[in-house]
Amino acid sequence: MIQQVELSNSTLPQQHRITASVEIEKTREPLYQLFHYGDVELVNKDAAVLFAFHSAASAPKGLYHRVKKGVVSTPAVLSCKCASCVPALSSCAWAEKGADEMGPDGVVVHSDAFPPEAPVDTLGAVNTFNTSHGKTCLKASGHGLHI
Repeated sequence: MIQQVELSNSTLPQQHRITASVEIEKTREPLYQLFHYGDVELVNKDAAVLFAFHSAASAPKGLYHRVKKGVVSTPAVLSCKCASCVPALSSCAWAEKGADEMGPDGVVVHSDAFPPEAPVDTLGAVNTFNTSHGKTCLKASGHGLHI
């Protein structure tokens, strides 16, 4: 399916392309072939540890080369258009420690986690992308983690 989206997108101007998200949240090797297909990519702590990363800050740096070039890639900034998110961004959510993201400028941005007072049902990641429309990278990431 994602290859069909890519094929369709290749015929469209940038502003009309469909954005595809890839979430590497399981430690299953077949999923790793998806890294290069996502416009939005999310890697969680479990997957990052499997790749020998030991912090949220080290994972985006080490995984950046796997991000599809020319796109925004982050857990919470699907619609972000700030300079540090274009052309690509690598991101890692690290549970209670929040998330870190790195763009093409090499700057790592951190957003703290916002643990709830009691367990609650959570929105899916795509919903947090949508609620972050128009925010800066840092604000969008924090907003997504807060939700």
